[in-house]
Order: sequence, then structure tokens, then C-alpha cells
Amino acid sequence: MNERFVKAFIAAICLSMITFGLWTIDISVSAIQISSMTPLQVEVTSGWWTRDPVLQYHIGLYIIQIAALIMAAITFYEITNNTGRRK
Repeated sequence: MNERFVKAFIAAICLSMITFGLWTIDISVSAIQISSMTPLQVEVTSGWWTRDPVLQYHIGLYIIQIAALIMAAITFYEITNNTGRRK
């Protein structure tokens, strides 16, 4: 398989992970805000791993950090690699 295709595919997956992480943060912050305004215990109903909004928030942060690190590594490799240049 073409090396550039693999890198582009990984970058596309990372962009999807960043979007998923932002969505996770969005729903968890909404639940945290609602629980701070009411005396009720609010849970994240659309959470994938846990229903605790604070834990879900941190999972979203970790997903974004991992995806951004992978994209930065691919970008750094392409910038410093001589095979990426056209002759």
C-alpha cells in the first residue's frame, strides 16, 4: 500500500477522534452544568464508557491529546523526511 495513503488514512482517523473527543467533552460539560444547578445527580446518558460526566470529560481530553500527538508526529515526519519532497 502507498505510504502516503496510509498516513492520510491515519490522519483522517485522528480527525475523527478529535471530533469524537470534542463531542464527549460537550455532553459531559452539559451534564456538569445541569448537575451544578440542580440538587439531582445527573448522569451522561449518551456516554460510551461511563455515565460519570467528570470522568467522561477527562476521557474526551485524553482522546484529543492522543489524536493530536499522532497527527503532530506524522506532520513532523513528513517535514523532516527527504522522501516527501518532489524532485
